[in-house]
Amino acid sequence: MSQWKIMADRVQKAAPPKNPAAPVLLFKASSGIDDLSWNSAFQVLTAWGLQMMGIPVAFFTCDHGMELCILGTNRDNPNQKPPCASCVYQSRSVYKDQITYPFQYT
Repeated sequence: MSQWKIMADRVQKAAPPKNPAAPVLLFKASSGIDDLSWNSAFQVLTAWGLQMMGIPVAFFTCDHGMELCILGTNRDNPNQKPPCASCVYQSRSVYKDQITYPFQYT
């Protein structure tokens, strides 16, 4: 089990019951696709901090379909399709067992 998942499980177990208020919505607008970037880490730390205060958190996630994606831009080939499969895989792994609102571009 990854250190990421171990810590997420600890937060879930230690967090007080969720407040019935509407969740704080987070969206990671820029980050690495296949790795944990600084933006990703700060978003997760923010979510964990809120959860430890009993504040519900939900995540907007991309579920594929952007014609051009800043995360998948290849400056040598700007018309290259974005790497949706690896990006969606990362989101599903990182936000497993979390409230997510995936969106698609059609």
